[in-house]
Amino acid sequence: SQAPHFRLLLSRERGKSGGEFYPAGFRQDLAKSPFNAQTRELAQDLINFLRRPEVQVRLYAKGFFHGKAYIFDNVAIVGSSNFTRAGLTDNTELNAVHKQGYAAQAVREWFERFWDEAVDYKEDLITLLEESKLVSRGYSPYIIFLKSLYELFKDEITIDLEKGRELGKSLVNLADFQEKAFERALRILEKHGGVFIADSVGLGKTWIGKKILEHYGYFQRKKVLVIAPAQLKEMWEGELRSINVAAEVVSMELLGRDEFEAERYFDADLVLVDESHNFRNSNKRYFNLQRIMASGKRKKAVFLTATPINNSVFDLYNQLMLFVPSERAFARMGIPHLRQYFIRAHQGGDLLDLLEEVMVRRTRQFVKREFPDAEIDGEPIRFPERKLRTVYYDLESRFPGIYHRAAQLLEGLSLGVYNIEAYLERPNINSLLEAKKNEALIGLIKTMLLKRFESSVASFRKSIERQIGFHERFRQELIDHGRILDSRSFRKLLTTNENADEILGKLPAAEASEFRKQRLLQDVSRDLRALRELLDLVGPIEITNDPKVAALVELLREHPDKKIVVFSHFSDTIAYLQKALSGVYAADIAPRRWTVVDGSVPPRERAKRIARFAPLAQNANVPPEEELDLLLATDVLSEGQNLQDASMLVNYDLHWNPTRMVQRAGRIDRLRSPHEEVYIYNFFPERGLESLLGLLKRLTEKIAAINRNVGLDASILGEAIDPKTFNTLKRIEKEDVAVADELEAEAELSGEFMRAVLAAFLEKVGVERLERIPLGVHSGKKSPDRKGVFFHFKVRNQHHWRFYDVEHDEVLDSRLAIFKLIQSNEGEPRVEAGYDIDNLLDRAISELVETINDQQAAIVEAMPKVQRDAIQRLRSLVRHPDLEREELVGLLKALSAKPLARALLKELGDLGKTYDDDLEWVTAVAAFVQKYDLEPDGEQASRHDVVSKDEVELVVYMELS
Repeated sequence: SQAPHFRLLLSRERGKSGGEFYPAGFRQDLAKSPFNAQTRELAQDLINFLRRPEVQVRLYAKGFFHGKAYIFDNVAIVGSSNFTRAGLTDNTELNAVHKQGYAAQAVREWFERFWDEAVDYKEDLITLLEESKLVSRGYSPYIIFLKSLYELFKDEITIDLEKGRELGKSLVNLADFQEKAFERALRILEKHGGVFIADSVGLGKTWIGKKILEHYGYFQRKKVLVIAPAQLKEMWEGELRSINVAAEVVSMELLGRDEFEAERYFDADLVLVDESHNFRNSNKRYFNLQRIMASGKRKKAVFLTATPINNSVFDLYNQLMLFVPSERAFARMGIPHLRQYFIRAHQGGDLLDLLEEVMVRRTRQFVKREFPDAEIDGEPIRFPERKLRTVYYDLESRFPGIYHRAAQLLEGLSLGVYNIEAYLERPNINSLLEAKKNEALIGLIKTMLLKRFESSVASFRKSIERQIGFHERFRQELIDHGRILDSRSFRKLLTTNENADEILGKLPAAEASEFRKQRLLQDVSRDLRALRELLDLVGPIEITNDPKVAALVELLREHPDKKIVVFSHFSDTIAYLQKALSGVYAADIAPRRWTVVDGSVPPRERAKRIARFAPLAQNANVPPEEELDLLLATDVLSEGQNLQDASMLVNYDLHWNPTRMVQRAGRIDRLRSPHEEVYIYNFFPERGLESLLGLLKRLTEKIAAINRNVGLDASILGEAIDPKTFNTLKRIEKEDVAVADELEAEAELSGEFMRAVLAAFLEKVGVERLERIPLGVHSGKKSPDRKGVFFHFKVRNQHHWRFYDVEHDEVLDSRLAIFKLIQSNEGEPRVEAGYDIDNLLDRAISELVETINDQQAAIVEAMPKVQRDAIQRLRSLVRHPDLEREELVGLLKALSAKPLARALLKELGDLGKTYDDDLEWVTAVAAFVQKYDLEPDGEQASRHDVVSKDEVELVVYMELS
């Protein structure tokens, strides 16, 4: 039989003195309850029961009400049993059952006294149940989307960043958006030991880096080192003086020299690298920096670059490996092996999950959109408006057919001197593979020649003369001495100014008997004829009749009152323009004062010239009569320099790497520019360009095809033209100003856009709305793309996003791809899909636990072979009579602590080749260990406890139908 009425008196949670009232522990109990069909049904049954009119619920809010009593008409039970399943059935409790009427009545009167003082709580309790994960009623997809973002970034919102600042007030004043970057950079540094500050050009990366240096170098008294391009060395020295940080600034150029003493900097605590993309390739300066980073205690690294990826994702990988201790460093974040992760990204994946861990990246458009009221020193920040303009020149009308014939001759070159493996009499699998890769190199050489042809006749002429010189020498050796010269060393001549004879003289030789000499000789002779025709083709073009030079002079004359920077990718082109403007066109551009800045100008002189051109930006005191108003520059100037005194920039050659246009524009398009508008002029040939573009497209497609078949080195792929570039060029020619913003947006590598969505909501509504939402809740929405379920899990403070596609039985784990699927708008209707959530959830948790445990097992990384060999050799000497066992054990511990960086591996391997004598080798290894302070630091990875299903916490889920 049913009770005529039911009254439930609850108490406020212990310690709660105000705000939201709810029963003690009930919210937590709901969050921890099993998420299955049975529990969800029980919750719904309870709601249905509470909605009955004979059921009343009140909350005693005047204090913590701890009594337990169950009162019926003539019976009262008083004791320790809570109104829970355990309290009523399982626990050992002590209760007194009062069957006497007077006793039951006394308990009832006690109850009525508190009941009268309590507040109605029935609807609140129903709401509490409905808002729990067991019902999730009323949550829109928009709120669930935001709840997921809030939990993902929650720690960033609440973290205390004041540690280490108590010594004084910062001398570095930042705008709001810069301050947020600084704070996030500190969090990343403390977590991972390295951070990329990769904001777009002109957004003040230097200032953010400067405040980081102040934080560690001044307030925490750490030893800091700054590495920067030579032309920025004096600038950084001045910035360090302004914040009272005693630190050395080392130029990148010095790092690349044989005499560089890396050991001087092994004791640095933090290393800041400006324009860090210059370390995207493994060369001498790269290995010297790696030696510094890998020595002794682990250093913090701050890398400043607007273009962390210039050509290939492996640009970023190489920079990252300078401060990441191993390939397994991010295994706990769901990235078991870094190189494999980058290979997947190169094949079409994304890098967002990794970059969320190590990078701060905002674009100009992002800052304008999200920080419209930002100020620096009380002044509103603003950007000048960009204007694109196209300048045409007509080479075709003066020299008819020149583009078509040049493209025809270049395409017909065999360039067999760069692919001698293709002429082997008896090729094997390795030589055939090498020959195929060399075809891509030849495509790259032709691409380079086409770029130089478009840039200037002088640049092209020099390259063709070099090629002719090499081919003639190659042919002479083949005919006179029967030898084939290995041409690999000659490649660098294509991009350097070294003496051709000096390089040619150093080339080694191989026996011609291994090769099909006659066929090779025919190809070389045919190429020589084509190269000489190419030289004759451009022979008639001189400064006096070059329409491209004339177009530049006319542009300079049209803007006599503007400061102008003229950029070219090639120093030969800049030299050609210098000759033109100082010679036959000197009178036409008078009274302009101008100079050249390229790689041949020493850094100190370069800085003087820049200060004379942009005294306001450089804060330099330059007399008006010494001020310059025109700079001819190569891309040595497109990095880091503030030239915002200028309002006009000229790109004399086409943008084969469009991100370079954004970099160059950033020299004048900057915060606090004195100009309302800045103009970017781009040179295009009026006719004939299609002949060049057509060949370039074919070469690009061929290189891509070879890469798909045999795989190419990143250095070759990095120099190849991206197919999207051709469409970008057309848009630049049409003066489509949006192209620059889109190029920046494509490079929006980190998840700042995700934070922006959350920040906008929090600013409008506040944290409490999302904080109040319990974990495990869900919603649903219509999706035009994929059908399935998004799960957000949390395991040991690590967040995991998964999307289960129910149509294709696929699982997505890319945060970027999932974000695009679940992104919702305010007002978007909730739609229930009716999927079998219990089975999907059980599968998702099982697979996640398996994945995490597999990744945990992979954290302990196998040692590289060089290191294993050294360890084995040491072990074999443990009983050597002339060696101290204790010393050998110490060396073994040092070399076994963790995988060594590549630079150190090379050095360790060289020791093994140099010293055959065991005693001498052990002495050298001991010196190596001491030099790099390789004592175990306690940070090496170890295997961790296995994760269980019980540790997986469901944050939210969303059905897409």
